[in-house]
Amino acid sequence: MNAWKLVEDKRWEKRKKGVSPVIAVVLMIAVAVAIAIIVYTWASGFVSLKTGAESIDVEQVTVEMQNLSGGVLNIYLRNHTATVVIVDAVYVNGVLCCSGANIIVSEGVVLTTICVRCPACCPINPGDDIMVVLEGGTRIKFKAKE
Repeated sequence: MNAWKLVEDKRWEKRKKGVSPVIAVVLMIAVAVAIAIIVYTWASGFVSLKTGAESIDVEQVTVEMQNLSGGVLNIYLRNHTATVVIVDAVYVNGVLCCSGANIIVSEGVVLTTICVRCPACCPINPGDDIMVVLEGGTRIKFKAKE
């Protein structure tokens, strides 16, 4: 190798500088803060989604039994929450049969009977689609059975 070439390479290496240590530390801190903000945003949304769904007292009502006899449907509802739930409407095959029913389903494991006689859909037949709408907006859908 040429001696002049070696001297020139050494000069070039001396002129070639990397990022100063101060700037390197500032960049590392900025990257760490950006990652922390992303993780915090994801985690807070995830936690609020999980705890929000559990903290709201959702209407939990199930159809325990039904009795279809002579075109009249008796529905037995069970309220699984600690609050009173009110039945607002009953639909048969998408047709409103009972509006503003205001039937109260007490808290706990009390069974409440709803007697559905639908003049618009009379008589109710096995296999008809029934939808009970609660005051809070919960919809319970099932098929009428004998």
